[in-house]
Amino acid sequence: MITGANTHDMKAAFETLDGVVVERPAPSRCHPQHLCLDKGYDYPEMEAGVIERGYVPHMRHRRERWRTL
Repeated sequence: MITGANTHDMKAAFETLDGVVVERPAPSRCHPQHLCLDKGYDYPEMEAGVIERGYVPHMRHRRERWRTL
């Protein structure tokens, strides 16, 4: 998916997920499909769309602060 530099990544996320050409195994209870996203994707509609596509979302929340060791 190609977008302009001033387009937020979230706007193209679903088109990117739907356009993946490598066939992935069907998710199952024993073998779920995980998707890791950064804070920029922390929106309810993003989480719902990821779940709708069969992924288990893992995303940082915008209100979380980064902790250093």
